[in-house]
Amino acid sequence: MKIENIQQLYEAVRDGKIVSDIDLQREIIYNTEKQQLVIDSIVKGIPLPAFYLWRNDADILEVLDGKQRIEAIKRFKENDILYNGLLWKQTDPAIQEIINNYHLTIIECSGTEQLKREIFRRINTLGVPLSAYEVLNGLYNGEYLRGLSAYVGGDRDAIKVLGTNTRGNNQYKILGLLKKLKGFSDIDS
Repeated sequence: MKIENIQQLYEAVRDGKIVSDIDLQREIIYNTEKQQLVIDSIVKGIPLPAFYLWRNDADILEVLDGKQRIEAIKRFKENDILYNGLLWKQTDPAIQEIINNYHLTIIECSGTEQLKREIFRRINTLGVPLSAYEVLNGLYNGEYLRGLSAYVGGDRDAIKVLGTNTRGNNQYKILGLLKKLKGFSDIDS
């Protein structure tokens, strides 16, 4: 069974050829908003991370990474969540086709139980999440944030007041203070 797109993935999950409720996996933690964001990423052609699947001795594929995304896809295709205010069955057939044909990256593994657990451990522990400021800097990088970083890094008084600057924590503190002073609802504003 070769899985290359959303339709093939969904059918394999529906038919029990892919299972995500394995002892290694946590419960569903994506709320509806995050699940809708998965669908939005698919519709807009934004790449999803690879799905890691483990072929067990019964020739069933177990999900090592991708359970949350699979649940979002399944819920939408089964008319359990809305996307842009519509259930799957109400969605324009052209959008359904985009979703069904969306190309997936599937990495299939097999071997010993020890190898399975080691792959799972590495998938889930090697990455380091971005700090709040690192995300902002990635989204809004420009002269203002560069100036803020230069100020925080070069002003001794700022360092005394704010403390050691790690991964943009001081810049984020200043942006938080500016947010309050300006009456903005969030830092992105």
